[in-house]
Amino acid sequence: MADVAQALTETQHRFVTKYLAFRPVPEADGASAPDAPAEARTNDKGGFVELQKMRLVWDSARKAAIAQTQGLHDEIMKIYANAPDQADIAAASQNQFSLFEAIDEKLLDKLDDALNASDADARRRLEGEAGVIARAYLDMLDAHPVAAIIDDNPFRAVPVAAGLRKALSALAARLS
Repeated sequence: MADVAQALTETQHRFVTKYLAFRPVPEADGASAPDAPAEARTNDKGGFVELQKMRLVWDSARKAAIAQTQGLHDEIMKIYANAPDQADIAAASQNQFSLFEAIDEKLLDKLDDALNASDADARRRLEGEAGVIARAYLDMLDAHPVAAIIDDNPFRAVPVAAGLRKALSALAARLS
């Protein structure tokens, strides 16, 4: 570990240490977005094309966040490749991905349902349900322990939480 520690800054070492102590949020404690209630608010903003664009924006933002998180994980593992505690660090670094268990594919699925709805009333109802999920994701993003530290990591610039927050805020505003 001495060779690895010499190559790291103190800030990088503290960051990895946080991951070693981190425990993912249990599913039972609200780590997953709730199913949208049937009485979710409906709206008349925009139309089908705007909804399709918003769906693409969300899908792109989530995929970009996953790719950025994978890049950060890969960089951490490269630095710790020969460390005696590499296995512990690898397991801890995997905790980053717990964010995407919380911010899962429910929103994308609900947007797909809205786009495939047979009539305008069903589409508006499903859009309202998607809005409930988007707001729940924003709340989770604000509370999730990984989101709180990932954007400020000392290894590489990864605006994971910021990118997700921007896309979710736009969706929540559009679907409210």
